[in-house]
Formats: sequence, structure tokens, C-alpha cells
Amino acid sequence: MARIKYDVRGVEGRTLLPAGVYNAKVASADVTKPEGKDQRIELVLEVIGDKTHKGAKLYEYINLELESAKWKLREFLDAVQVTKNGKGEAGTLDTEKLVGKVIGIKTWVRPADDQRGFDEQARVRRMFAAESSNGATAESEDLDEDAGEESEYEDMDLADLKAELKERGLSTKGKKPALIARLEENDAEDEDEDEDEDEDDETTAEYEWDDIAEMDLAELKELNDEQELGVKIRKKSDVDEVRTQVAEALDIEVPDEDEDEDESDDYDEWDVDDLKEELEQRSLSVKGSKKLLVARLRKDDAEEDKPF
Repeated sequence: MARIKYDVRGVEGRTLLPAGVYNAKVASADVTKPEGKDQRIELVLEVIGDKTHKGAKLYEYINLELESAKWKLREFLDAVQVTKNGKGEAGTLDTEKLVGKVIGIKTWVRPADDQRGFDEQARVRRMFAAESSNGATAESEDLDEDAGEESEYEDMDLADLKAELKERGLSTKGKKPALIARLEENDAEDEDEDEDEDEDDETTAEYEWDDIAEMDLAELKELNDEQELGVKIRKKSDVDEVRTQVAEALDIEVPDEDEDEDESDDYDEWDVDDLKEELEQRSLSVKGSKKLLVARLRKDDAEEDKPF
């Protein structure tokens, strides 16, 4: 039997940060370039100013090469107030100077996915400046806005409040402040559910087969990492096979090549340059393999044949 010494004092335990709005400081901001991936900023954000969840950490990264990810860099730069007044700017960023900066964050909880081996995880949905021009914190601003939107309950009498609670299937016990708080809490829960549904819609409906078909291997790798699809991609992987695997992981229907066969055309006999020239004349994308170019032309032909 072995005996070992241990010291876990001050070590963060495994906790799940509930969905909500928090202030967080930038604990670290490192520029990295993992093997086979794009350059990125790896962020560690630590919740502050919250008695229950103070010290909870979230891990986020910002891709610095992918064009479609620039919105996230812009959002972060606005949050740490490198860029101000909502103006797009260009410059040089020293990430070491970002450590200790306080930003506002809105979080959500990604559900567990047993099929892909993911546990529940707190994720950052949005980043924004922690302080407004009048010095109020982002968290207090949100609460003030919510209170302003829900002030209608203050004008309701006790009977109306109880009737509203009863209609929602909630308890009608307590004095007026307790009833108002119960209604406001229920409103907040409904908003969170709506946002979660929107998030689910974004992950499933954001991409279509045409989007996947135009991606090269590097772009497919980035998408695979961002969506945590679990597709194994190597430098020598066949790009068409990877497209199919990524599409299937996103529940996107992959068109059957047999369906695209059409005896009325001879696109299969055309060379790639001719196919691209025809696509350009139709203002269609010229990206992808020869099979994809042919499929794109046939799809366009089929759409032209459809009646109004």
C-alpha cells in the first residue's frame, strides 16, 4: 500500500456556474497557436463581485485568423474598452495589459452530450463593458433595466397580482413585494428559456450543406473545433470525406451524388476551368472539387426548371 502526501488547499473544486450576468476579471490572456489550428487568444475569466460564485472560472478562446470569427474579437475589444464608442478600429494589442481588466459577461450552460462525451459546462454567451459612462456596473445596469421593464407590477393591486400568479400556476401566498418578486423571477426564467432555444437554433441552423461544401480543410478544422464536433481531421485527410463527416455531425443532410446525375448534360466531361467559367457567368461560387462544381451547376439547372 502506497502513502502519498497531498495539498489541495486553495485548489478550485468542480462547480457549475449558473446561467446569468456577472462581472469577471481577465485572469489570463495568452496568444497561442496549437498544432494544426489557427492563432488565437486563450482567455481565463474569473467571476468577481458575486458572493456565491466569486472565483468561478470560465475558459474562452478567440480565433485571430478566421474572418467569420472577427465579431468575437470585436466584442472582446469593446468589453475591455480597447475600442470605444462602438467604432471599428485597427491597432496593436498587448494582451499582457489586459490581465486584471474587468468586463461584463452573460453565461449559459451547455447541456451534457453523452453521445459525444461532453459534461455540462458553463460557457460565455456575450461579453460587454463592465462599466457604463455613469460608472454603474454591468450587472447593476441589467438589474435596473429589468426592474424598469417590470415596474408594471408595482401598479397592480394585490388581487390582480394573485390572479396573474394563479394563471401561471404559481403560489399566491405572501405580501405584495413577495408576489411581485415571484412574477419577476418567472419572467426572467422565461427569457432564459427563450435564449437557450435561440442558442440551440443557432447551433443547428447556422450552417447548410452549401456552406460546408465551400470550406477548405483549414476552415473545416476551425468549425470542428468551435462546435466541438469530434471529427478527426489530419493534414492528409480527404477534404470531401471530412466535409461529409462534419455535415453529419451538424445534422446537415448530405446530398446523394446519384441524385445529381443528369443524362441531359455533359458536365462530367468538362474540365475544371470550363466549369468555373460557367459558374462565374451564373454568379455562383467556384470553390470546391470538380464534383462540387458539377453538383452546383446541376442544382442551378434544376432551380431554373422549376415553375414560379
